[in-house]
Amino acid sequence: MIILQEITNANIWKVCSLELFDEQKDFVAENIQSLAEAYATRNEGNNALPLAVYHDAELIGFVMIGKGTVGNEEESDLIKENYCLWRLMIDKKYQGQGLGKQTIDAVMDLIRTFPFGEAKNVWLSYETENTHARDVYRKYGFVENGEMCGNEIIAVYALYSPANRNLEEAMLDRTIPFCNTIMKCSDYEYRNVELPDGFSIISYQSGHEKEWAKLEYAIGDFDSVTEAERYFVKTYLQIPELLPNILFALNKDGDVVGSCIAWQDMRGINSVSSLHWLVVDDLHQKKGLGRALCTAVMNIYVKHMGLPVYIHTQPWSWKAILLYLSLGFRLQKTDTFSRYENEYDKAMAELKKIVSNEQYELLLQLSED
Repeated sequence: MIILQEITNANIWKVCSLELFDEQKDFVAENIQSLAEAYATRNEGNNALPLAVYHDAELIGFVMIGKGTVGNEEESDLIKENYCLWRLMIDKKYQGQGLGKQTIDAVMDLIRTFPFGEAKNVWLSYETENTHARDVYRKYGFVENGEMCGNEIIAVYALYSPANRNLEEAMLDRTIPFCNTIMKCSDYEYRNVELPDGFSIISYQSGHEKEWAKLEYAIGDFDSVTEAERYFVKTYLQIPELLPNILFALNKDGDVVGSCIAWQDMRGINSVSSLHWLVVDDLHQKKGLGRALCTAVMNIYVKHMGLPVYIHTQPWSWKAILLYLSLGFRLQKTDTFSRYENEYDKAMAELKKIVSNEQYELLLQLSED
């Protein structure tokens, strides 16, 4: 859970010690500079609120909001009358976990309490070269309005926009509390992989790490494409014998539109199979590609005597959970693997809020000790 806390003598130097990756430093001011700006802004009778970002009890980042002037000589009515998401950074150690999106959610919740009075919009700005920030904020619902703040592009989020309410509903799954959900399949027989016409599934080929990174970034599992690619290279490309088990779905043009990995993890001192990183591009959802990729991965395990197979997932992936159940996986009440704490009871409490009564009964029936 993301919690925003005031900057105090107890945490100020820890906040100032938070770090970005080198390639991000040119686009975000250092936190100590932001705190100095906040002091000056308040000293002049204007609004600035710097906050430490905590994930549970761990300090992970820094944000600053304001309302009204941000100290420029010429400022439009938009700037003078609305809230500004002035600064946002997540420490490099905590990027790639979806915490940036969750932090924006927490900031929006705070702004909607109108700490400096009511307003219609939230605005922010970024440099033209900062394509990552542009993509993140556009995905969230910020829209460029043609204005500039100095040499930076302004993008605006309408607090009362029906379009933004629809976007928030579409992205609701990521607001569901994260609970470790463990599934296991102990009995599975080889099945034919059924694909739509023109689609195919192949093993990893050189360059696919870049396409995998784009897919995972697009669904919010990493804070940048660069970070996702770095993870793939470090985790998978160092194990040549694994490469045939990294599967990619291609469309008729040969573009990567999905992926899934037959991975090996640990359960105590023993190695166990783990279906890993199932992802399908948004434009190719509801075509049966997720089922096809899972089936292809499970066939790998059958061929190499890799049962049982474990999955680690979470309630916001409830549609995937239903898919896994249909393939023979069962929710585990106590069993686990790797270093995951099984949070079955918490997960089921969240799932009960999301799925239909019939689906929830199915989840209960397909749970095992």
